[in-house]
Amino acid sequence: MLEGKSYRVKFPWIGVVNQSQADINKSVEMIVSRRMEWEYFNIIPEYKHLACKMDSERLGKVLSKLRRGQMLTIQIHLL
Repeated sequence: MLEGKSYRVKFPWIGVVNQSQADINKSVEMIVSRRMEWEYFNIIPEYKHLACKMDSERLGKVLSKLRRGQMLTIQIHLL
């Protein structure tokens, strides 16, 4: 929903929690940041029902899958 209008999206949406500047300055490891992200989506009631669609790991998997598809399309066109 944007400005009262609904838009169809071509790709699925995925929520992520960005690492804060304070965590970066404290050198918080990514594994800890990802755990905090997972906890956020699974504990906050407003997001709990969407938790299976949320986190950086899922985003990485979806982007990799899309990229593989693009690479196959390019290879087919080159043959």
